[in-house]
Amino acid sequence: MSRMYAVSTCLPVSEEMNSYLSEYLPSYCEVQRDVFQALKHGVLDNTRQSKFISEVMQQHGVLKRTANSIFYDMQGRIKAYLELKNTELQEVSGKLDAVEDKIEDQQQIVNEMKPKAAANSLTEEELQKYRTAKQSLYHLKNKKNRLKQKKANLEKQIEEKKVSMCFGSKDFFSKQYRLEENGFRSHEGWHNAFVKKRDSGISFLGAGNEKYGNQILQLRFDATSKNFTMFLLKDKPYRDGDNRSRSNTTLILKNVVFPYMQDELQTAIQNHQPITYRISRKKNRWYLTAMFSMEVRIQTFRVIGVYGVDYNNGFLEVAETDYNGNMISADRIPLEFHGGGGKAETELKEKVSKLVRLALKHQKDIIIEDLNFTKKKSKTLPRKRKRGKQYNKMIHAFDYSRYTFWMENLCDKYGVVLKKVNPAYTSKIGKEKYAGPRKMTVHRAAALVIARRGQGFKD
Repeated sequence: MSRMYAVSTCLPVSEEMNSYLSEYLPSYCEVQRDVFQALKHGVLDNTRQSKFISEVMQQHGVLKRTANSIFYDMQGRIKAYLELKNTELQEVSGKLDAVEDKIEDQQQIVNEMKPKAAANSLTEEELQKYRTAKQSLYHLKNKKNRLKQKKANLEKQIEEKKVSMCFGSKDFFSKQYRLEENGFRSHEGWHNAFVKKRDSGISFLGAGNEKYGNQILQLRFDATSKNFTMFLLKDKPYRDGDNRSRSNTTLILKNVVFPYMQDELQTAIQNHQPITYRISRKKNRWYLTAMFSMEVRIQTFRVIGVYGVDYNNGFLEVAETDYNGNMISADRIPLEFHGGGGKAETELKEKVSKLVRLALKHQKDIIIEDLNFTKKKSKTLPRKRKRGKQYNKMIHAFDYSRYTFWMENLCDKYGVVLKKVNPAYTSKIGKEKYAGPRKMTVHRAAALVIARRGQGFKD
């Protein structure tokens, strides 16, 4: 099982390196934008790709390593953008279905009351309800038209692979139209801040065939000082003439220390793992981020039993089973805080971490439901299956994305196998088969069903 890591540190840059990075950063980002503009108009085949990279090298005078790194970086961003649009399309489709259900409800109210309204025989209360329904219907139909248009635009954008991306963020770009409101005295002041935000980072793509995992930036461990020494290859335009000596082509920075996971990074470099680096500028300081993957040793075994987890609004219900799928212990882990705040996230992380360490101690896998509340949050149930305000409140209080993020992250970290199972009818089966006969709560019974389903048992 492999896992991606990203570790960062503040670089103790020398005057020479600060000067180089400050001068190189804008030109690097300009090449990025040019490559992005070229790529977004179509997909290049392998033959055209090679020629295109050569054209980038000639036009901007950069190394082939730099051109390759930028090409794959921009290609990845475009792919991620299109995936995001697919997610947006799903959400818009769900909202459109919900609006159509509401229109049907309001239309039914209007149709039922219309004859009495025409005969002028409505009571004051009925008249108010009739007017409210008509007004609601008007606004819902407008919303439906907007959503249909948005859906059509997204479908066209995905079909044509049309990419629209603002380097520096669309939000910051729009601040130029409200200068005083956003704390700028002039358009020039905004422009300087925008350029600084837009041109804020340089990426160096990892390469597995390189001894130190990268062609342009390399870290080498010094056993004496127990720190890294960084070697950064200068790009062509920033070298002096044809002199190819190391002092002319390479910048060296000593005493690079990572506050955490330095040993893991050193191991990845020694194992010739591809290491992707990013140098970014924040408030006149330079930061180095190293991204690499490492194999995590599996520490748990499903054959001896598992921990099934039922995620609920306000608590986690946990059921531990043996190798036969029989429950041998159970626990309820309370979640005091709700929503997207920092306290809720900290608490969730702590409780999930406690559960993962428990699973590691007993060498048992963790089984959770493969839930997706995206559609449920954007789409109400059909009129005949509505669950009421309490159900909607419960759905929106869930922070399942952060729950699964920390569960996946911590399981990967500790080598605990995490399996997701189909959530269909877990509560119903638990209630009918286990809750009554074994005198347990519905949630505990659901956790047991989840655990057994993960072990391959059919209830």
